[in-house]
Amino acid sequence: MANPQAEVNYQKFITFVRERESEGDWEDYRSRDNHSLNKQAIAKECGFDRKRINENSKIIEKFDEVVTDLLKKGILTKDSRTGTDKVSEKSAAISNSVDKKTLKFAQECNAALEQELSETKIQLQKTEEKLKHLEVIESYMMETGRL
Repeated sequence: MANPQAEVNYQKFITFVRERESEGDWEDYRSRDNHSLNKQAIAKECGFDRKRINENSKIIEKFDEVVTDLLKKGILTKDSRTGTDKVSEKSAAISNSVDKKTLKFAQECNAALEQELSETKIQLQKTEEKLKHLEVIESYMMETGRL
């Protein structure tokens, strides 16, 4: 490796792999779908960013070996989905994300409108009380002939 930092990162990754093998806690580093490892969590644990795992050829090679080994051990599951299935799942996830954003926006709008309605009701109640008071004054003035 021409870059000394790349070698340091590789050594950090090797140390991380050895620690996981001795502690047997690879489950904590699986991706959500259990088909691979969570590169972001691993990179964070190693003290570098995910980009280093994807660009350092030695780390890529070792990462692939680890994934293959974990597949054999049954810690990870083989991804048997077709390309179409993967795309449709990703589309569903994106759609779900959009739905969540839309729902959140609607809830925020609803809360703001409820607050405005509450304030308007309070103002209406005060105005009605003031109107009753003025009607009493008007009635008194009519009775006394001052109006």
